Amino acid sequence: MNKPTLINPDFFPDGKTHFLIDGPAGALELMTTTPKEDLQKGVGIMCHPHPLYDGSMTNKVVHTVLRAFDSFGLKTVRFNFRGVGFSEGAFADAKGETDDLFRVIEWVQARDLGPIWLGGFSFGAFVAASGANQIEVKQLITVAPVVTSYDFDSLTKIAAPWLIVQGAEDELIDSKKVFDWALKASSEYYQKINNDQAPSPYTILQKNLAYKLVFHKIYQRFGGRIRFVAGQADGR
Repeated sequence: MNKPTLINPDFFPDGKTHFLIDGPAGALELMTTTPKEDLQKGVGIMCHPHPLYDGSMTNKVVHTVLRAFDSFGLKTVRFNFRGVGFSEGAFADAKGETDDLFRVIEWVQARDLGPIWLGGFSFGAFVAASGANQIEVKQLITVAPVVTSYDFDSLTKIAAPWLIVQGAEDELIDSKKVFDWALKASSEYYQKINNDQAPSPYTILQKNLAYKLVFHKIYQRFGGRIRFVAGQADGR
């Protein structure tokens, strides 16, 4: 990928566009897309895995989540943390990377594009959650959050609906610890479900997003014979 020639655009570009903006540690490299039918539904921002382990905005999981965002009619933004690709600076153990995210959010908000959705994969999940802990977002999506490496329990102010996606056979992230942490963090939500309260629009949205990200392949495997039961897939 060649170094972008577009720098600090004062507009959200149409189509797929690669450019640089001024960041807290130097230039930040971004790539944006617009949906085929732009209904002004908002913007989805995705944070990539750990910079010291080849994480970048071209990661396949990042791409998959952004495709889901696009399918919901959202504009999308991916970016490289400081020290990755054409982004300047050096790794700063999540604090500096969270500052990078806030700079991207600032750039998006200046365009008045509607609500923000935040997503992150692995290390990027903590950065995204840190962002949602400080600003209002419409939806938070964390894929394989690194709950054993970073202090998610300190993020006590997240008010957005929160979807957690974790593979049961993940070789890098301890899925049991993620599930245990998620159950603890969302105990109030599960209490509502157990009391047979009607699902909110956000609950329905979360289920639809989970389908886009995870369950569609299972659905195809069972030829459409699938339903959701207490957060699990049932092939009957």
